[in-house]
Amino acid sequence: IAAETVAHTVILPDQTKLTMAPDASLSYDRRRFAHKDRSVIQTGKVYYDVERNETLPFEVHTTDAMVRVLGTSFQIDESAERTSVDVVSGRVFFAASCDIGNGLELTNGMHAEICDGLLLPELSEAVTMNPAAWATHHFVYGDAPIEAVLEDLSSAFGRTIVCDLDGHRLIGDFYADSLEEAVSIIETTLDVKLRVL
Repeated sequence: IAAETVAHTVILPDQTKLTMAPDASLSYDRRRFAHKDRSVIQTGKVYYDVERNETLPFEVHTTDAMVRVLGTSFQIDESAERTSVDVVSGRVFFAASCDIGNGLELTNGMHAEICDGLLLPELSEAVTMNPAAWATHHFVYGDAPIEAVLEDLSSAFGRTIVCDLDGHRLIGDFYADSLEEAVSIIETTLDVKLRVL
């Protein structure tokens, strides 16, 4: 399965739903999947909403890493330099492919990375406040400065958004299926004018 130039959503035979970013790919053994194992191989960035199954853990393999879950929502972003995981809900086990016995257990809101050549993942700050928003369209802010919100929205929608006024802060939880909808929500909530570049 390949996403090519646009993100798209796929439902696997076990009812796991995933959203693939442009240029991502995913493969699995159709004869075994959901019967003997739930193992996939991924390149690029993919958001997973895994159907719970305690007898068959769901595993994602990249060049450098392995993630194992029973049922949860998370994102894996794989590149030549690193593999990163962002957990949206639930719990995941994240380890290097060369040492899957040692890894980290990550829960809601946690971000970790394995950089090329490392044997253990390292906890770190997520690049944006809502790293999986490009797939979920869900944005959550707890007293965030407008600059961080706009950076987050720019990352999710792939366009630069600016505001001429500083000092505004946003507390909110909303869904926005488009850049225009997100801009409208922010402008209305904060009584500001935003520009999309």
